[in-house]
Amino acid sequence: MVLVGFSQSLRVVDTDHTTRGKIGEEMRLLVKIENTSDRPVTVVAQRVVNQIGSSQSSYFCVENNCFDQTLELSPTFTIQPGEISESFEAVLEAGLSEQYSNVSYKFYDQNFPSDAVNFDIDFVVDESDGRSLIYESTAIVLSDIYPNPVTDKAIIEYNLLDETKEAKMVVHNVLGSVMGEFPMSPVENQLKIPTTEFNPGIYFYTLYVDSKSVATKKLVIKN
Repeated sequence: MVLVGFSQSLRVVDTDHTTRGKIGEEMRLLVKIENTSDRPVTVVAQRVVNQIGSSQSSYFCVENNCFDQTLELSPTFTIQPGEISESFEAVLEAGLSEQYSNVSYKFYDQNFPSDAVNFDIDFVVDESDGRSLIYESTAIVLSDIYPNPVTDKAIIEYNLLDETKEAKMVVHNVLGSVMGEFPMSPVENQLKIPTTEFNPGIYFYTLYVDSKSVATKKLVIKN
């Protein structure tokens, strides 16, 4: 008896999980998928999460052919051994209001469905270019948190200009109890704060630089 095993042969490379756009825009994200195996892989994409606004629509394109938003499974496309495919593009029609939306896809081998990789995409729709700054100094520049209210994950964009400084974000409740501390790395420009473990309600997030509180804002968490 001969047993043949297949390790995971697909991975997503050089693709940001978050993309931003403005109201009314068509937001597109090219998902680069690498075949790490030594055999050709026939790939199927399946949309497994589609948390979008009522005025939005989510669909995908394969090899420059775009499909109706009701389609959950893509046509197949083949990736050769060692190749990085740019055949798949996720698309969101941004809609009529500021919105945070989440769409997740699973890419799998048609012949071996368990050989799969998941990829989560955050679409952030802004009313205007960028987000307002809530703090700016020679050490750090910090934008306002989004989405707010939040259900599962809040995002803060920042730029730590002085790498000798230690910066962190602290979340506390209305009684002042610390609910979480999140260090801010100088090699990153985005901080993601998971909120699924928090009870719904009003919280505050405070920026600390070298253990000194420099800015505080309100955060609303909902179900």
